[in-house]
Amino acid sequence: MLIEHSFHTNTAATNWLSKDANLAKLAVAEADILAAHFGTQATPEGKTEIMSAAVATAAQMALYCRSKNAAPKLTGCTLEELAQMFLEEGKAEGVRGDVAFAQSLKETGFFQYGGIVLPTQNNYAGIGALNGNATGQAATFPSPRIGVRAQIQHLKAYASTAALAKECVDPRFSLVTRGSAPFVEWLGASDNPQGKGWAVPGKGYGKSVLSLLDAIIAQEVPKQPQEPPKEPEKDNVPEWQKEGFQALVDAGVIQSPEFWVTKFTEPITVGEIMGILGKMGSK
Repeated sequence: MLIEHSFHTNTAATNWLSKDANLAKLAVAEADILAAHFGTQATPEGKTEIMSAAVATAAQMALYCRSKNAAPKLTGCTLEELAQMFLEEGKAEGVRGDVAFAQSLKETGFFQYGGIVLPTQNNYAGIGALNGNATGQAATFPSPRIGVRAQIQHLKAYASTAALAKECVDPRFSLVTRGSAPFVEWLGASDNPQGKGWAVPGKGYGKSVLSLLDAIIAQEVPKQPQEPPKEPEKDNVPEWQKEGFQALVDAGVIQSPEFWVTKFTEPITVGEIMGILGKMGSK
């Protein structure tokens, strides 16, 4: 396969190719072309894919958040429930829910808020909160789960060109250049070869999200103490009664031992006694 870059007799093209930033863009474009030609996906070495399975657990996510903010400002759910929602909604769309949760810690200051977005808006990633907006001038979602879903969908818009699995609830989904930031490291426009991203200019944005993610994954969740094994319950049936029962079974007086063995502690009727004695008399 031959790929033509330019004619070097073209001074403008030569100058363009002499800049490292432009060469980086060219390298990405070539990788995409080669990947498309061979039916594969180009993944730069050392990059963290957004479209992947989560690594952290909900318990790790909640534990790390509480280590930074013991009283997160959430409405309509607990922190543990919210963490689980991130994993569930992420799995539904093929997005790493733990990455989204780490992003929400960055965007909300560990759910302390204090910026444009209010806790009651169920907006965990500053969707629609543009620089210069007044307090509360951002997207509002009717429930925590829908807020999480919108964030997951917004990440998917950047990370993939695949269709959404669920109805779109992200009000800014259509504004994103689909597939322009498949890696966490590229979520900041300044760090993205295409110059696009969630955060603008966003230098180091993705790296800071990954730093939070690493801290989450490093959490050691205390194991629940295991209850000591229960000793088998001892029955209160005296041995002489068991021996007598077995003698009646052996003699053929009692012909349904599996039924009568459960009746040791229950009252016996006169009729049952007469039946047993009658069988004994016939032996």
